[in-house]
Amino acid sequence: MLELLMNRIPDGELTEAVESDLLRTLPAWLTAEFSNPRDERMERAWLRRWRWASSSKRQAMEEEAGWALDEWLYWFSPQNEFWRLEGIARIDTGRVVVRIRSADHYAPLKALEWLVGKCGGQIIAVEPIAPVP
Repeated sequence: MLELLMNRIPDGELTEAVESDLLRTLPAWLTAEFSNPRDERMERAWLRRWRWASSSKRQAMEEEAGWALDEWLYWFSPQNEFWRLEGIARIDTGRVVVRIRSADHYAPLKALEWLVGKCGGQIIAVEPIAPVP
């Protein structure tokens, strides 16, 4: 799956046409895992609750909410200025090392961790390489 994303995400903007193309490319078992997009009113209400929640409650809220396809794809697109997926090394069944190009020491990798987890795997190490240009 990671290879597919590395090869299919275009260099340009993440448009609805690109999302539709990727949605057709991704396996049905994975697309079934995406949550339904929330409208603006629902998003504001959720964000308001999230801001007032404790850190442990925030994490639970995030896991419960899941990923909408467009939110998830953002992290693999050129618009993500935090990190780029540069490579994957399989250690054994289900365990991988990912190489990322990161803009900072801390890189928000939840979208990447979610994908590997849904594929039945586990990221055992993240190897940072030169910063994102």
